[in-house]
Amino acid sequence: MDNENLLDALRTSVDAGDAQNSLDMVSVLGEYWNMRGRPAEAVTWFEAALAVPGPTHPLARATTLMMYSLGVLSNGEDPSAHFGPAIRGLAEVRWLSRRYPAVAEAGVGRFTNAVWAMIRKDKATCFRELEAASHHEDAWTRNMAVMMTAMFRENEGDIEEMVAGLATALDGFRTLGDRWGTSLALRGLSSYQCSTGDHHGALASISEALALIAELGTTEGVTHLLAQSALSRSELEDYDGAQQDLSRSLRMAEEQGSPAGQGFALIGFSTLARRQGRLDEAKELADRAYGTLDLMAERVAPQGQAMVLAQSIRVAVARGELADARDHSKLAVELALVADDMPVASGVVEAVADVELLAGNAEPAARFLGIAAALRGMRTVPDADVRRTAERLRTELGEARFDSAYDAGATLGREGAMDELRKRFDQTGRPDKPGSLRVGAGPAGTLRTTGSVEHE
Repeated sequence: MDNENLLDALRTSVDAGDAQNSLDMVSVLGEYWNMRGRPAEAVTWFEAALAVPGPTHPLARATTLMMYSLGVLSNGEDPSAHFGPAIRGLAEVRWLSRRYPAVAEAGVGRFTNAVWAMIRKDKATCFRELEAASHHEDAWTRNMAVMMTAMFRENEGDIEEMVAGLATALDGFRTLGDRWGTSLALRGLSSYQCSTGDHHGALASISEALALIAELGTTEGVTHLLAQSALSRSELEDYDGAQQDLSRSLRMAEEQGSPAGQGFALIGFSTLARRQGRLDEAKELADRAYGTLDLMAERVAPQGQAMVLAQSIRVAVARGELADARDHSKLAVELALVADDMPVASGVVEAVADVELLAGNAEPAARFLGIAAALRGMRTVPDADVRRTAERLRTELGEARFDSAYDAGATLGREGAMDELRKRFDQTGRPDKPGSLRVGAGPAGTLRTTGSVEHE
């Protein structure tokens, strides 16, 4: 792609006030910028193109608005300042999809409506939109719909459907020769492999994904993949390799201005330090990871905060600090319940099991491990921390008592497990939970667009 020539053409269209051509050009460049890991540059030009007055085709405007909103949400800059404009962008796409059938039936309409529904926790609508997109005439749209469905199924703890969907999407993207789509599916596969304890397989998937991303000349997603690679390497006791992956991940996140990427890397460094007995360092690194969080943004999607707190719980347990561990547990469980993300929730609950073990409550600790399995949708030992906890509990309780307590939690099912967590941590009836969707009004962060949509 001749990026500079396309950028010159876009600049000329914006300066000339050609609204339609500006949208056409920025859509092509937007894919390039996002894949190159340059969302800030993409967002600036999306705003410029959308602000050009004049008539535009509904589908072109909807496509640009969706790309703008996704770029804003993945921007390394202050996410809380950009969340409102992103939501307003998606809201306009929804309006266009209701008014123009061509938008509603296109991938942009289906995907936007699915994401919007998931944000509002309207899961039935989300899966209905993705199901429709999975039968689209365009093969890429079909594969992306199947993969998005798989990712959302993982969040629900529907593991069998997730695994089947990932396999279908991965095969479909390979058939199309789409390296970017293949890399996305491999990321999802590596996450599943980690959760089952298959860290050799996870590393293979991550390595292939990184190779494909390198072929594309992009940095999109690399910081998180490196942090995930480090986790699997540490599970396989390749601590030097894990250290190298984390150092590269942190350096890239700092260069890109990505607080989220920095936070993931710092969690990894804290885990390495904790497992190697450097507990003061582990605590300092966990605190630094917490400092990267944008707590306003976390009110909407608190997965990051819950994940950092899970590490803080484990550090506090390792240091024998029961009061701190309990404080972290209460907030982490609250956030995990609000996030409604089963992989995150299960990780938090596994850390809570360590707190109960530290407190001398072995049977409740075993039950918490079972509850984590119910949330995740499968009985697995994902990492060394869980394996050590289970081994200690089996030694203390004996096989029969451990199995009984574990099964009592594991057989609750997802909803039953969540209900028990709410009761145990007194999370019922709270009027103002983190994650309440609030989009502030006012001039700060407002997206101003003056373009219009011409009727088809």
